[in-house]
Amino acid sequence: MRRTLALSVVLAAFGVSFVAQAQESAEEVSAGSSLSVSGEGVSEPSVEVRAEPARDRAFEWQQPGPSVQTAPSGFGVAADVRSVPLSEPVHVEVEVEIVERRHAAEDGDGAGQKVLDYIGNRFWFASYGRVQPSINPADGSPGRQTRLVVPSPRVDEGSYVELTLGYVPYRDDRGVEVEVVTTLALDGEKLFHFDGNWDANLAVRNLYVEARNLWIDGLRLWAGSRMYRGDDIYLLDFWPLDNLNTYGGGVGWHGKTRTNIDLHFGVNRLTNSYQYQVVEVVDERFVGEREVVFLDRQRFIASLKVEQLFGREEGVQFKAKLYGEVHAIGEGEYLQTQPESVKKLPSDNGWLVGGQFGVSNFLGESFANVFVKYAGGLAAYGEMAIPFGVSTDLKAADARQFLFGVSSGLDFRYVNVLLGGYVRYFRDADGIEEDFDDGVEGVWNVRIAGRVGRYFAPGIELSQQLRRPNGLSPVTQTQDMGSIFKLSLLPAVRFGEGLLSRPEIRLNYTVSFLNEAARNMFPERDRLRQAEVVHFLGIAAEWWFNL
Repeated sequence: MRRTLALSVVLAAFGVSFVAQAQESAEEVSAGSSLSVSGEGVSEPSVEVRAEPARDRAFEWQQPGPSVQTAPSGFGVAADVRSVPLSEPVHVEVEVEIVERRHAAEDGDGAGQKVLDYIGNRFWFASYGRVQPSINPADGSPGRQTRLVVPSPRVDEGSYVELTLGYVPYRDDRGVEVEVVTTLALDGEKLFHFDGNWDANLAVRNLYVEARNLWIDGLRLWAGSRMYRGDDIYLLDFWPLDNLNTYGGGVGWHGKTRTNIDLHFGVNRLTNSYQYQVVEVVDERFVGEREVVFLDRQRFIASLKVEQLFGREEGVQFKAKLYGEVHAIGEGEYLQTQPESVKKLPSDNGWLVGGQFGVSNFLGESFANVFVKYAGGLAAYGEMAIPFGVSTDLKAADARQFLFGVSSGLDFRYVNVLLGGYVRYFRDADGIEEDFDDGVEGVWNVRIAGRVGRYFAPGIELSQQLRRPNGLSPVTQTQDMGSIFKLSLLPAVRFGEGLLSRPEIRLNYTVSFLNEAARNMFPERDRLRQAEVVHFLGIAAEWWFNL
């Protein structure tokens, strides 16, 4: 009885094992494969399963182009051969069909493709970044950017990255489209691998929603926090004309005539004593003190730009732009201590007018832009600057700024050239003609990069910063012109085609030469005050992309 029971258990287990393995083998057999069971002339009957190698559907789903073709058995790909033990010798031929399973898998691929298409049509991701660890070979200290004016050549800039995610939550057959854009920026000066601090300087650079083609073709409406800018001078990391960091909204029209009109309104309230102050007062309800907001005033900024494009879309193109800004801030009160008194802060305003002319798509991807602007009052300082050198009534109405800038790139077959520079005149509002804060400054910058083979791009860069204040130098009591001349060797490995192809990995050796007038413009005890020559050695990575 016990032997019979034990034998039954063994046979049952053996049968379950066979069914499980046979099902596993059958699932891997493609349509048209055969399964033969043979028990003749063998001491241990077995099932031999021959099947074509299964497709890697995960790979096929991710890759563009035609589907992966399975190689026939015996043509460079080994067939899948399995042996399954049988309890009894038998011989049978069975055609295994798994068409339903194949169709189900193909339907799954179709659903996956729909998901990919939706993501590709609705989401986009972009990034700009640079990382540049560096050293001063003379003393082993970290490499430092030698900057006499702002903006200045970017070749020895520090690390920085922006991460942008865009999403289109709404789109209809009338052409209306709504886009949500978020950009996070990280200041690379706070890198854990460098300073050991689990911390980061994080900023939200974009956070807005824009609707396009609303009611009429070309109409645009947006609201939020936004980098609102036009064309830049790449070598200086500088937007010379329309460059606002705004918290507001706007409306525009981009017509089929290639005419673009954009009107914008925004505000800012910087956390400084010019716009915001928190003071401590005695708490009348409870024992102790509490904080209250005493000064809280916003700056209002409005801008208007009108742009017209000319030329063929696939050929040489021209651009003409007119641009203007209006700035205004209300009055307020500031609490001074020791002795305590209240200072009246008057309302103030400013204005800016300018223009740009550009040409692109000549000599391959070559381009050139010329910028000019003239600003007065608050706008002469910039939208995020605190006015200094104000008049006796504490207003900035008499401040003036004039700027002329150029930016160009020449794209030849084996070499490309980038050019950039500007000249700026600034006068504050205090009415003093021989003021050290007033004067003329400028930068010129040229970078030449070759192309050797597919990836190697040796380069050289030359630049000079100049500043001539109207007033006398506090050190020499003479009117001096400061100068910093830079020479950079930039051998690089570059990926992609074109004038500004990226990503790029480059070695950067920059040497800066400072004249005496430039050195005297740095504060006392700053090491640049005594440095006639400054060395900078770094290895840099730079990229930008839009997916």
